[in-house]
Amino acid sequence: MSEDDEGGSPVCFLPNVCPACGRLTDTEPRPDTCPECGADLPDVY
Repeated sequence: MSEDDEGGSPVCFLPNVCPACGRLTDTEPRPDTCPECGADLPDVY
């Protein structure tokens, strides 16, 4: 497999994706709500 065939972002980013608007939160510590739309983010493990 070449570097061009590697695919997208790792699944470990999934808890940081807002289920309502799709925004990726990139702050630490991870917020409980989406900074864009205010929706609750999924629980992490």
